[in-house]
Parts: sequence; structure tokens; C-alpha cells
Amino acid sequence: MTVNDYMPIIIPGVLMQVSMQAMYIRHCWYNDNLDQKKKWIYIFFIALFNLPAAAIYLFATRKHIDQRQSIEGIDSQFVEGIFLCLVMAYEVLSLRVVTDRIEDGYFTLMVLLLGISFTLLILNRILFNKMKPLFHSTMPIIQTVMVVFIHFLGNNINTLLIVLVVIASIINNYWLKKSKVYIIFGFVLLLVDSGIKIGIAKQPVDVDRLIGSIYVNLLVYVLFVAAFYTLKKQMITNNILENTLEDLKIQSDKLEEMSRIAERNRITGEIHDSVGHLLTTAAIAIEAGTMIMNKDPEKANQKFELAKKQVRDSLTQIRSSIKAIRDENIEDFDGQLNELADAVTKSTGLKMNIIIEEGILILPIHQKVLIDAIKECITNSLKHGEATELDLLIQSYKNSYQMTISDNGVGGEAFVLGTGLTNMKNRIESLGGQCHFEGKQLEGFTISILLPMGRRE
Repeated sequence: MTVNDYMPIIIPGVLMQVSMQAMYIRHCWYNDNLDQKKKWIYIFFIALFNLPAAAIYLFATRKHIDQRQSIEGIDSQFVEGIFLCLVMAYEVLSLRVVTDRIEDGYFTLMVLLLGISFTLLILNRILFNKMKPLFHSTMPIIQTVMVVFIHFLGNNINTLLIVLVVIASIINNYWLKKSKVYIIFGFVLLLVDSGIKIGIAKQPVDVDRLIGSIYVNLLVYVLFVAAFYTLKKQMITNNILENTLEDLKIQSDKLEEMSRIAERNRITGEIHDSVGHLLTTAAIAIEAGTMIMNKDPEKANQKFELAKKQVRDSLTQIRSSIKAIRDENIEDFDGQLNELADAVTKSTGLKMNIIIEEGILILPIHQKVLIDAIKECITNSLKHGEATELDLLIQSYKNSYQMTISDNGVGGEAFVLGTGLTNMKNRIESLGGQCHFEGKQLEGFTISILLPMGRRE
């Protein structure tokens, strides 16, 4: 045998080696995720050791690749790294085959088929994304037929391993669902190969030993392919889980940020509802005291003292809101309302008529919401409605609390909800309640609130 006899496998092997070496050196040079020092190190080892160093480079730098840009959950660099390992395995096995069959009559044909199969193996990966659909479907079939025929000619463990390498490269390149077809096709071809061998076996051949060898080959094929297929499936599952966990972390961060914003809004609403009401009544008391200061200084001082008390209460409410105390246990609901009504009447002159259904039990969280709503309604009646009287009705209705607040202010059909009423409405709806507003020109303003009762334990 001369060197020319090995050319069909040497030429494509050398060309592919050099081309892939240049390709991965270029890939490394333009990799923005590596600093200049690491680039030179990887380039040096790829130039020196070729495919093994290129495979290590791909595996080592895959952590910089965005997994969401991968195909079927596995990033392209990892797929290429496995492909390079399979290419190296094919080269080693091909050399074993040609050296073992050096005196065989099929040697020239074997070398030619190995060279063509090797070329198809490389091209199927390099041109994978550029091939037309027809070539996508037919290329694995051609590869499988060719390597099974090589196994038929060689009929040893090395040729069987070449079949396994090619099938593994097909699984590595193609989607799992599609690769199942080629796996079954390869198994059927091996069965046909085995049947032909049994049929053409000469009588002196130990048929039982031949059949045993065929069974072992088929078993090795099934076990290897099943292991490689399962490994890829497990990697896809792991990457999906990693991406899911990353998504959950992102969502958790967003929810945490939303919670912080909601808490800030809640505290803002608390300050607006409580402090806004108290400061409004204090401002009205100061204005009233200023107007009567010359006529009745004693009564004016009473107004100023009341305003000072309201300001102090405002400071208390601010401290309470900053501490984020949300659900105070307001058990004496009637007493709270009466105290609020007396304070409002004394400071502003607004008369409040309160009617509460006897025996109604309101949960503490609902008491807080209703009292804040009443304060907001009082503030709006004084500030915008110029009301002098306000009616408040609280009763039960179909397992809900129903509260109606009406004033005798200027009213108006066209109105815009301000910060206070909007916060009040959002707070009520967050507890599953409803809030409706109605205003008529010169007939006052009415707010209707409906809250589910819940259960008191």
C-alpha cells in the first residue's frame, strides 16, 4: 500500500482540520467576552493542539453565552464542543479501521467511503443552518447508509463505533423528535446488515457465533444511542429549569420592587387620608379664629387651641404611618365615630348625623378602612363641597357592610377623583369591595361603599 491509497481520507482530513482550526482561532479572536490575554492563550493552544484545544475553548467559554439564544435549550457552543469530540473520535477510529483492513480486498473502497463519510460529517455541521430543508432531511439518511455499509465491509468493533459516532452526531445536530427517526432508521439498517451477513455466511462459519456477535452489536447500538439521547434530553431539561429559575428570580425581584412601591403608595395614602383631614380641619379652625379674633378673642383662642391639637394629632398620625402600622385594632368603632364627629363639629362647624345599624360587628381591618374613608369624605365636603351638614349611614346588606355618606354641598355632575378619593377607592377594592360616587349640581355629593363582611374568629 502506498501513500496515494490513503489520500481519499488524508486529504479531506487535513483540509477540514486546517479549516476548522482557522475558524475557531477567528472565533476566539472576535469573542468580546474574553480579555486580550485569554484570547492569546486560547489561540496559542488551538494553533498547537487543534481540535482538542478548540473543544476545551468552546466548553470553557460557554458560560458567557445567553442560554435564551440557544437551540432546544442547549447553547450552540456546547453543541459544537461535542461535535469536535465526535470528529476526533471518528478520525481515530478511521485510522484503526484502515490499518486493520490493510490487506483486505475492499481496502480502497473502505478508505473512499470513510473519506466521504467524514466530509459529510463535517459539512452537515458547518452548513447546518444554511442547508435547504431537503438536504436537512436527506443528509443524515445518506450518512447512516454509508457508515452501515462501512460496517458491513469491515464487520468489527471499530466500524460499529464509527456507526455510533455518526448517529451521535445526528442526535447532537438535530431536534430530539427528528433524531428519533434517524435512530430507528440506523437500527433497521443494522438489522438488514445482520440478516445479509447471516444469509451469505458460508457453511464452515460458526453461525451461532455470528448470530451472537450480531446481537451484541445491536445491543451496543441500543445502549449507546439511548445513553446519548437521554443525556441530551437531560441537558435540555436542566437548561429549561435553569432558565425557569432565572425567570422566577427576575419575577421575584420585580414583585419585591412592586411591593416596595405599593408600600410607599400605601403610606402616602395613609398620610394623605389621616394628616390631610386633620390639617384641613386645623386650617378651617385657624381661618374661623382669625375672622372672629377682634369680635370674640376668647372664642378665637379656643379655635386656635383646637387647631394646635389637630396639628399635634397630625404629627402623631405621621409617626404612625412611618412605622407602617396598617391594621390597628379599633374595637370601639362607635366611640371613634362620635369622637371624630365632635372634633369636626367643634373645629369646622360641620354637623354630622350618624346612623349605625344596631348589633353590627365590623372587623378591625374594615373599621380602619371605613374610618379613613369617612375622614376623606369630610375633608372633601369641607374643602370642595362647602358643605354644612353630612349624613352617615352604616348598615349590613347581603353579608356586606354598606356605608353611605351624603353632604349638602354644591355638588356637581362633572368631577375628577383626586389623590385621596383614588386611594380610598383602591383600598376598598383591594378588600373585594365597591365604591361609587354620585354628584348633582346644588344637591350635594354622595359616596356609597360596599365591603364584604368576612368572619370574626
